[in-house]
Amino acid sequence: MNAQKKGEQEIEKLYFTYLEEAKRVREVYLHAYLPFMWVGLAVMAISITAIVIGFTSLGKMGYAEMKTLSCTFWIGLPVAFVIAIIGLATAKKRANEVLAEVDPAMIGFQEFYDLHFSKRYWPKEMVSGKKLERFLSIINRKEYF
Repeated sequence: MNAQKKGEQEIEKLYFTYLEEAKRVREVYLHAYLPFMWVGLAVMAISITAIVIGFTSLGKMGYAEMKTLSCTFWIGLPVAFVIAIIGLATAKKRANEVLAEVDPAMIGFQEFYDLHFSKRYWPKEMVSGKKLERFLSIINRKEYF
């Protein structure tokens, strides 16, 4: 009984170690992506504002002003998407660099992180049932002890 309790504590400690490391990598990803996201949103807002101004001032503007506002919209949106894509690529590259630095003793961390990042699979509290079985299989353990 004592060995099982010790094994459970060891698994719980491992789980929270993996979870904290996954959160750290995710924070690095977000820290790299958020500046690109804000710039992309600003460019998109400027583009949308230009087209709204154009539509609300249809009778008051000349052809040149309308063309300028239209170009601002049609150029601004693709630029905003390109900025977002560059941001995603930069953030993914930075996260992969951090993943490469993770302690090699953390067996299966890449799979653990992928589930944490893409599906929010791992809760903040210790898992049980199928999720515990999944965690144990990721770290190559069959049982607690």
